[in-house]
Amino acid sequence: MIEIPTSITHHTIDLPSGALTYTANASQVPLKNETGEVECRMFCVSYLKDDAPAHTRPVTFAFNGGPGSATLWLHMGALGPKRAPMNDDGTLPNPPYQAVDNKDTWLDFTDVVVIDAPGTGFSRIARPDLATKYFGVQPDIAAFTNFVKNWLTIHHRWSSPVFIAGESYGGIRGSGLSASLFRAGIAVNGFVSISGTSNFMTLDGMRGNDYPYIGFFPSMAACAWYHHKLGSRFSSAQTVVKEAQDWIDKEYAGALQRGEDV
Repeated sequence: MIEIPTSITHHTIDLPSGALTYTANASQVPLKNETGEVECRMFCVSYLKDDAPAHTRPVTFAFNGGPGSATLWLHMGALGPKRAPMNDDGTLPNPPYQAVDNKDTWLDFTDVVVIDAPGTGFSRIARPDLATKYFGVQPDIAAFTNFVKNWLTIHHRWSSPVFIAGESYGGIRGSGLSASLFRAGIAVNGFVSISGTSNFMTLDGMRGNDYPYIGFFPSMAACAWYHHKLGSRFSSAQTVVKEAQDWIDKEYAGALQRGEDV
């Protein structure tokens, strides 16, 4: 298992609220078994505001989903103090690629810890035979619980308000993690579900499962309006979504439930 040396750097970013100085700490947090053997090293990058009182400064533990995804997208796309610039249509710019200051970083109001799940990014499991101990819904939640406990201990932040932020599968992981942390003696102040999944039945449309068709329709209608596929009838995405929701309630959902009997 490769142990990555800790990297600590210091920076300043100009935000709408003013200049903010912070420390970036890239490191692996070891997870040990009952005998003290290191079984896994979970990689994270911690962004910590300088000279902030630890007992009142919130800390947010953030992760992407997958499961099986490193936390690259939230890190460099939304939460961190640096971001990868994108074109207005969502495509990547031409190389060479660069990172720019993220004026919308969450570091303005909370310290941010972006975490790679075991086996993703720079997180490493010690031996192949330990995979079953870390891959799975409950093993994954247990690993993140141990990570948060160890991080709070290493950084002396047990008195800080704790928040969880999870994207996609991070919705399931974050819900389970919030409960697991509470059982471990850590009361979470809040959980932010970022396009999070809480039930796979809302994603997988199939015979007998109408939920995805109902749930996706307003967003698909709004996308169609944005790409000028609905003519000039609607003045905003909000009006499209409202009419789509009304149509679902009055006609579409009932028709789907009747199935072949329509």
